[in-house]
Parts: sequence; C-alpha cells; structure tokens
Amino acid sequence: MAAKKIDLSRILSSNITILLLMTFVSVAVWRLNFYHYFWDEWDFVKEFAYNNFNFLLPHNEHFLPLFKLIYYLELVFFKNNPLWANYISLLAHASTGFVLYKVGANILKSHSYAILAALIYIVNPFHYATLVWNFQICTILNTLTFLLSIFFLQKYLENSKLTRFLISIILCFLQAYFFSTGLMLPLVCVAYYLLFRKESQTKYLSLAYLFIFILNIAIYTYFTRIIYTVAPLTVSLAEVPQILSYFLMGTLVNLSRPFPLDYSPSVIMILLSHTLFFVSGFMLWNRKKDINHFYKTTLFLAIFYLIPFFLISVGRFKFGVEQSFESRYFHIYFVPLAIYFSFFSMNILRLTNYKKAISTLLVIFLVFYFYLSIIEARSFKFERQALYIDNYSRLNAAMNYHDYVSDFSKTYPSFTTSQIRDLYSLLVGQDIGSSRNTAFLENTQYPFNVSFDLEPYQNNYQIVAPGFSFYQTFLSPYQKLNGIDLYLSTFYRKIEDPYTLLFYESDCKTLLYQIPLEVSNIRDNAFFRIRFPVITNSNNKIFCFTLKLETETSTTPVAIQLSAPDVYQLGDLKINDEYLVEDVVFAPFYQA
Repeated sequence: MAAKKIDLSRILSSNITILLLMTFVSVAVWRLNFYHYFWDEWDFVKEFAYNNFNFLLPHNEHFLPLFKLIYYLELVFFKNNPLWANYISLLAHASTGFVLYKVGANILKSHSYAILAALIYIVNPFHYATLVWNFQICTILNTLTFLLSIFFLQKYLENSKLTRFLISIILCFLQAYFFSTGLMLPLVCVAYYLLFRKESQTKYLSLAYLFIFILNIAIYTYFTRIIYTVAPLTVSLAEVPQILSYFLMGTLVNLSRPFPLDYSPSVIMILLSHTLFFVSGFMLWNRKKDINHFYKTTLFLAIFYLIPFFLISVGRFKFGVEQSFESRYFHIYFVPLAIYFSFFSMNILRLTNYKKAISTLLVIFLVFYFYLSIIEARSFKFERQALYIDNYSRLNAAMNYHDYVSDFSKTYPSFTTSQIRDLYSLLVGQDIGSSRNTAFLENTQYPFNVSFDLEPYQNNYQIVAPGFSFYQTFLSPYQKLNGIDLYLSTFYRKIEDPYTLLFYESDCKTLLYQIPLEVSNIRDNAFFRIRFPVITNSNNKIFCFTLKLETETSTTPVAIQLSAPDVYQLGDLKINDEYLVEDVVFAPFYQA
C-alpha cells in the first residue's frame, strides 16, 4: 500500500499552525524579563490588598467589570510575580492576531494576505504601552472579543444560522465591559451587516446591534454618573478644527509609526510607499472586476477605523493631544489598517501592467516595516522594563530603609512612598527581599542598570583635574554589582588624559577595584559604562567610588555632572573634603 502523501501546504495553512505562528511572533517581539505594578494598577492592587475589590466600581470614565474580573484573577494567582500575568497579555495578543487572520480571510478571500495583515498587526511598535503594561489587557480583550463578534457575524451571513448571530450579539455586548472604546463598536457591526448581507437576509436584524449600542451607553451612564472624575467632554465649535487636525494627524501617525519621525531614508521610503499605493488605487477603478466588493470592503474598513476613533478624538481631546496619542488608546485601530493594507496590496498586485514594479515596492516596504517595527518595539520594551526595575529598586529601598524618601511619580503620582510601601507589603505578605519578583530578577540572565533618578541639573559640572577630588557613596539594592554608568562631559573634545575608577567599600578607603578607563570611548554628555568583576553579595551594602587623574597636569580633562539637590537620599557626595547636597549623576550596573 502506497504511503499517504503529506500535504505540506494544508499543514502550513491550518488554524493550529497560524495560532502557533502568532504566538511565537508575539512572544519573540514583546516578552519582558521583569515586570512590576505600574500607574493605574495600584488602584486595583489597593482594592485587592484591602479585600475591597468592587467589580462594579468604574475606573475614571471607564466601566470595566469584565476587565476587573480578569485582573482580580491575575492578582489571585500572580500577585507575587506579575510577570506571568504579562505573559497572559501576550497570549491574548497572539489570539487577537489569529482571530484577525480569520476575519481578514473572510474579507480578503485570501489566506496569505490575511496572514500578512495579522503579522503587520502583531509586530507594530505602537502596541508597546498596551503589551508591556498589565493594566492594558483591558484593550487587548476588548479588541479580541469584538473581532470574535465580527467573526460570528461573518459565519451567520454565510449560512444564516441564528445561533451564530446570537453569539455575535452577546460578544458585541460583552466587549464594551473590557474597555470603553467598545461603546462605539456595535455601530461597526451595523455597517458590516448592512454592507455584506445577502439580499435574502433582512436588513432589520442590524437593529439588534443598534440596540446593544444604546443599551451599553445607558449602562455606562448609570454606573459612571456619580463618580465621573474626568474633565467634561463638551466640545466648543472653535475646537472642532483642532479635533479634525488631531484626527488627521492620528491617521498619519498610525500609518507611519514604525519609523522615526525625522528625515531619515526610512521615512522618505514610507512616505513614498504610501503615496504610490494610494495614488495607484485610482487605477483600480476601471480594472477591478468585482468593483462592488472593492467599494464595500474599503468603506467598511474606513468605518471600522473612523467610528471608534471618533470617541477617542473627542473623549481624550480634553486631556491634550499628546496624551491622546498614547498607544494604549490606539490598539484596535490597527485592525482595519492592517486589513486595509493587505487588501489594497492584493488588488494593486493584480494590475498586470505594473505588477513587477509594485511587487518590488511592496517587498521593500515590508522589509522596512518589519525590521524597523521590531527594532523600535524592542527599544520601547526595554525602556519600559528599565522603568519597572527602577521602580522596584526604589520600593525595595523604601521597604528596607523606612527613612528613605523618593519621588514615586513614575510609579503612581496619587500614592505616596509610604502608601505604596505598605500596600505592597500587605499584598505579598512578606518582606520584599524574599518575594518571587526579587528572586526572579536576581536569577535571570538579563543585565540591567538601576536609576536613582539622578540627572544633570542646570549644567552643574565639576572638572576632574589636578587639585580636585570627589567621593560618591551609594546603597546597592541588588546582588551581583557589575559596574557603574557614569555621566561624563568632554566639551566636544577627544579625551586623552588617563583616568582610573577607584571603587571602595563604604569607608572610601578600602580599595576593591582599580579600573583604567578607555578614555577614547568617552562621549560628550553621555553615560560611560565602567565594568569591574561582579560583586556577588552586593545587595544592601554601601559602596564608594571616585575618578583619579593619573597625571600631574591635564590637557583634555573630563567633567562629572551633578544632580539637583536632595534627589538621592541613600548616598553622599564629598568634593574636596566638603559634603554637598547634590550627587554625581550615575547608575549602578548589575549582571547575573
């Protein structure tokens, strides 16, 4: 009996394969190595820690009972290590990409272009504030649930099975209670139903989605009317042009987000690509056989983008345009944009006269898009991860040294240091030093530096020259201290004078390491990394360092920069035997 031939193309296009692909890309691009509670999360941590978790209590203008249920379960299972809750967000993002693929395949009538749309969506760096912040699983689940509603609506329009329509209606109702953007989304379902229904299917069923739209607004109004804390959403006539400008700007930002906003070649390429793609769309009018489907799809995707964006444009306008452009408010808008890009590309490539040129342009664009998207996504990810480590480091010091005073504005401006310290202690039920989060950070192979909020202040520098001496002490919050990042100024000169880092114990006398600097690598007004052998048991110990000029004269001296007064409370700076209230701008560096 002949062996059964394996259908590789069928395997590669199977649902399991596509889901695994989306999961792999989501995890590979967005996975964090460390996570700590941030910003709005502390409100929910407070409710949970004090056993007062109210699922019906709105958060600002958002009524989020389903999100609060999910977050409550995450706190139950992952309160000691919220990094695992972040992995759930990545799996939800991958699932969203998979459902987008299913919805896109029904719209595009092409599995390959649907996969392209899903991958464009998964990697876009504008998702960074959503995927690296556990609170924002609310927007991910909102998008996922709504796409499922669209998917079941598509299935109903295929075979008119009423159960699938009912499932779509239920999901369309529920999605609004993950995030308030969902208030407008039933109108998108109305548009899809009216545009793609068969002639035999009554248009009046679309009223069911309109009823959901009205019902959700009524429920939101009832639960938020008493505790509404945001600015009034009234808009004057004079503000309409500003909102329209903001609306247009938001569209351009969405389309161009993977690229640095300057005049680099990549920006020129993206603008050229978009211009040619949109202009070439006019050529489709006389060449497209199924012009009806083309118009319907284009119109639906435009409605999909415009309707929820209208809510953000007006609702967040009072908070300022910059804040409204935060990526956490734009998560769902990449669904229609990703599908539209694939749809437009698919149709343009069917133009026989220009297929080779346009396909070459498309490939160039996609190479730039995916490469720069991944680079920028990783940059955003590690920047936010460094912030979490910084917050956790300061919380560690606050819990171990109760007289420690620090600005926790990067953690949550509504809570004081002592409030967050007591709240976290109540949450984990143990000393922070023995929590799983600390153990995870100490055992991972991820290198990191810890900021003490030390930044150059009013160009207050001190030149390290003959006759000058300084000693800076600091408390190390972690084990395995591997060096320091020292902020230096060169005044645009190439440094040739020889310098050595002297690293001491707390007395500034017992020398631990003497490290010559590679002075040719010092850059002006930048951190310079100085490594030394790992100090394994460095946590909760005080160390001291200085720079020593190895010659009696100086021709190209380097300068240290000083911080604002009283920023760092766990160390002292002594210059020429006099203690100052400022500190040297530096950051300790750790390596597992």
